[in-house]
Parts: sequence; C-alpha cells; structure tokens
Amino acid sequence: MSAAHSSGGALREFSDSRRNVVLLALVLAASAGLVAPHLFHPLWQDEVKTLELFSRGGFWHPFQVYPFPNNHVLSSALLAVWGDLAGGAEAGVAWLRGLPAAMFLAAAGLLAVATSRIGGGRAGILAAALFASSHVSLSFASELRGYGLSWLPVVVAFASVPGLLERGGASRAAAYAIATAASVAILPTNLLLVAVFGAWALATSWAEGHLGDPERRRRLAFLFLAPLSGGLAYVAIWRQLLANAGRDLGSWTLVSIAGHWLWATLVDFAWLVPVMLWGAVVVRRTIRAGAVDAGPARATAIFCACVAIVPALAFVLLPNIPYARNLVPVLPLWYAALALLFDAAWATAWRRAPRFELLGFGVLVALLFGIAGFREAAGAGYVDRYPGRRHALVQDLYDQYYHHEYRPAEIAEGVLARMRTHPSALFLTDHNGLWVIGSEVERRAGRASRSRLVHFRDGSLQLRERSNDAPIFLVGHSVERAREMTRLHGLPEARAADLVETSGFFAIFESGAENSGGASKR
Repeated sequence: MSAAHSSGGALREFSDSRRNVVLLALVLAASAGLVAPHLFHPLWQDEVKTLELFSRGGFWHPFQVYPFPNNHVLSSALLAVWGDLAGGAEAGVAWLRGLPAAMFLAAAGLLAVATSRIGGGRAGILAAALFASSHVSLSFASELRGYGLSWLPVVVAFASVPGLLERGGASRAAAYAIATAASVAILPTNLLLVAVFGAWALATSWAEGHLGDPERRRRLAFLFLAPLSGGLAYVAIWRQLLANAGRDLGSWTLVSIAGHWLWATLVDFAWLVPVMLWGAVVVRRTIRAGAVDAGPARATAIFCACVAIVPALAFVLLPNIPYARNLVPVLPLWYAALALLFDAAWATAWRRAPRFELLGFGVLVALLFGIAGFREAAGAGYVDRYPGRRHALVQDLYDQYYHHEYRPAEIAEGVLARMRTHPSALFLTDHNGLWVIGSEVERRAGRASRSRLVHFRDGSLQLRERSNDAPIFLVGHSVERAREMTRLHGLPEARAADLVETSGFFAIFESGAENSGGASKR
C-alpha cells in the first residue's frame, strides 16, 4: 500500500531526512503564526452554546444530554476538562482555543508523515503546507466545536492504515481503532471517514491482488468495524440524537453543499489547480507506461480516487446533509490528495534542473504562507461570523458571556419554572439561541404541560390553538424588542410588556393584554 516506503515506521523514515524535519518545522512555525491571532477571536453563538450547555458539567455531562445537534460529544467533554484546568467557566478564551489549535498543529505535522508513506517526503511537506495555510483550515483550527478537533484522530488513522493493512500488529490496530472511534465519538458524520479509509484499503488490496488472502480480509473487516465502537459515546443519548438528527435536513441542497465545499478550497489554491491537473495526467501516463515508479503512481491514483469519489457518493446518497462543515474533518485527506498530484507534476518539471529544486520548493511554500497571511490580514473568512450588524442578535459574545451577561441557560431555567406555575402559558422569542435551548426546556417540562416556547422570524407566527386567557410571556433582550414582538403578534398595545425576570442579555416580559385570539393566527 505504501509504495514509496515499504519498510520501517513512517515517522522514522520521514525523520531520516534532516531536510524534511527542517522544512516541516518551518511550516508548523508559519502556521502557528497564522493561527495565533485566532486564539483571541470573540466567541460566536454556537461556541457559547457548547460551553454553557455541554462543557460546564464535567467530562461525562456531554455523554448524557443531546437537546440539539450542537453537542459534539467527545469534543465537548475534552473542552470541559481543558476548561477546568484553567478555572472552569472563567477560563479565558485564548486558553480554551489553545486546545483545538494545538491539535491542529499536531495534525499538520503528522499529516506530512502520513502522506510521505504514499508519495515521499516532499509530498508530505506540501500536504502539511496546504493544510496549514488554507483559510478554510484556519477558520476551524481554534473553533470550540468538533469539526477541527476531529483532524488529529483522522490523521492518526490515516497514518495507521498502510501499516495495519500490510503487516497488522496490535499497536497499529489499537492506534487505528482508538483514532477512528474518537472521531466518530466527536461527530457521528465522521463515519464518512471510515468509508474513505475502507474504500482506500479495499481498492489497494484489489490492485495488489490480495483480496483472496484470508489474513488481508480479516484486516479489511477490522478497518471497517473497529470505528463503530465510537457509537458507545451515544448509548445514553441515542434517542435524543435520532429525534434531533433531521431537524436541519433540507436547509441545504446537494448543489449548494458541493459548491460551498469546492469553492472554499479553490479560492485558496486556484492558482495551483492547473499544476494539479497536470499531475493527474502525469500519474496516468506513468501507470500506463509500466515504468519503475508505476507503483507509487498507482498508490497516488487509488488514494486520490477514494478521497474524491466517497464524498461525491455521499452527496448523491445524502443530498440533504444540513451543513457543508460536516465535511471539514475530511480536509487533511483532501489536501494530501492535492499534494500528491502536485508532487507528481513537480517531480517532472525539475528533472532537468535538480540543483534548484530545493530553492523552488522553498519559494512555493513561502508563497503559500505569504498568500495565507495576506488573506488573513484582509479578514477574508470562510464563514462571516462577525458581521457589522449589532442589533437583535449580538454577534460578539465574548464580553457578554464572560461577564455573566449572556447566559441563555439561566433564562431558560426561568422559562421552565414559569411553565410549571403557568401550565397553559405561551412564551414567544425571536432569538434563535434561546429557541434552540428552549427545545430542552420543553422536553424537561414534560408532555403534560400545555405551555410552549415558540420562535418566530420576520413576524411570521405559527401556533396551535390557545385559549383566549392564556398568559403570554415575551423573551428578548430589551423592553423595546418585547413591545415590537407584541405588535408583530397582533396583540393590543396597552401594557405591552412588563419585566418579570432578567438574566443578563435575556429577560422575560409578561404581556398585560389578553390573547384575544391573535396568538392563534397563522
């Protein structure tokens, strides 16, 4: 499977070259310089939800609650432990972001080693440079959620597959099983990675004529089955997970996901695409010619095909995957494939001028990080999470959260308590953050409760029939906003809203007007 290096450990083979070690150290130093400013970025709404609902209850808490898909279980658990090391809920944002950032840099370094097993040291360095300089990668490198935190276990598994398939061994099997199970425990959609690794191993075994070997078949079965142990992370919450899994389905189409995914990568490396296409032609010609280096070329072709085809099949079979970021954990494999194709073209281009190859390669890597630095300075983000608008939805939540002002879970507890004392009350909010938390509030209130917390957008309201005397509570961040909600609901203006409870950013207002049928409009 590893035509470039058929014996010895991947790390030892890679580190035998002092040039590889020096280049990789420079790549990681440059990447650390790019990711460092991200450590101080303000929290955005989903990160606050992760910290407040899942990562404040200790390591085991995330394994027990799944009110909505924001809980990336093992990731939330690791953040809980990491935060506790620096003072729990008061841990600084730079410290919290330090965990995923450190794992990102470790993944970049190990990606170089893993890719070198297929295409050699130069391809490995280039894979690390592409991954570590990509604006897409940097956008998730320090995020307090599971997408970027998946990268390290994914790359550990990537590095383990060739040796496990070729030679087996308890240590390789354990590394692969733990890494893939951890990635699935972070995100259930990381089962896609299992499909990529399995397809890669299966195609390689077929190309090498080993499918009939009973030992190879056992190893293939292990590659597919071992990651399923990650499902143990969901034993206590599988019912909640299934109930919430389809909540966002249909919000993205197949075309929008594919476009989002491909465009984000092409924006970073559009200037390299022609060279990579040339590399694909070189690989094809090398295989057809049956030259001495046909083995490495075949290994490159098989890996690149699996990395491209398996996600493409996911697009076809699962056209309503809610978010393109579910594919972010595949990024290291994606950039490894691009590096292998680029390296094939690069080797051909420098055959007549080998003396200047190292200089040219250094210029290429410097260009990658120079462009990345320019884009970072220009603020060209993968997702615009910090728009300039500052009205109903607060985007910069760092100060609010750490000064105990933005505490949606606290006001949700107030809603729950009021539901128990007002069994037919109607709670209205236009704040998405509270609405999502409210789904857990309603679950805890019990099916017997006739009270509901309802979210509306743009004044459109869809409610079940309510009695005219049902009390109405408005949940927002200001009395002005509460009055606006009252007006949009078609309720009388008199005594529009009285403040009854507050918790920092959120407050509960009670409408003094009777529901006179307006709340049942559609």
